[in-house]
Amino acid sequence: MSRSPNRLRIGWSDSDLLFEATPGPRRAVREAVAALRGLGHETVEFRPRHLAEAAAAWFRLVAAEDFGGVAELLRDTPVDDQSLGLSYFFWTAPAALKRALAKIVYPW
Repeated sequence: MSRSPNRLRIGWSDSDLLFEATPGPRRAVREAVAALRGLGHETVEFRPRHLAEAAAAWFRLVAAEDFGGVAELLRDTPVDDQSLGLSYFFWTAPAALKRALAKIVYPW
C-alpha cells in the first residue's frame, strides 16, 4: 500500500507502563490522535520498551552525589506541586538517611 508523501505515520502512547496516567493527559492524547487522523495521518499505538531500565538510569543520574545538584537547584524554591513532595524529601534528606533507604530500595 502506498502512502501520500504528505501523510505521516505517527506513533502514540498514553502510558509509560510505570505509572498510570490521569484522565486529563489520556484525554489529551486521544484528542490529538483524533485530530491527526482527521488530517489524514496514520496513527499507531505503541508501548515503549526498556522503561524500567531507563527509569533506573535516570534515578542514578539524579541521585548522584546524594541528590546534591537537585537539592541545590531547589534550595530556595517552594515545592507547591504535591507530586514532588516525596521526591523533594529524598532530594533534601540527610545523606545518611538516603544511604539507608537506598539499601532497602536497591538491595543489590
